[in-house]
Amino acid sequence: MARAQITQEVIEQINELYLKIGTYSGVSKEMGGSPSPSTVKKYIIPGYVSRESIVEKRFDKEKIPSEIDFKPFAANLDDWGSLCVLTEEEEEGIEELQKELVI
Repeated sequence: MARAQITQEVIEQINELYLKIGTYSGVSKEMGGSPSPSTVKKYIIPGYVSRESIVEKRFDKEKIPSEIDFKPFAANLDDWGSLCVLTEEEEEGIEELQKELVI
């Protein structure tokens, strides 16, 4: 007899239920006994974050200025390398952006 394949949607459902219920057997019972508790255990994702808790942020292209002033850069034409050095504030901004990205 062929086994039923576990789809990505079922894996997500397993992990969502596991966050709420907290036990493999509880998830299995909630799903009607299929998959089994041992199968549920196999598909639990460590550090899984519920879809409900993910905040989606949309890019607003209207906030981009239409004209960019390059004069501050032109003053240091001899030292273009310094443009690649990030300030502490810029590094923190990048770290925050990395936390927001959903891959």
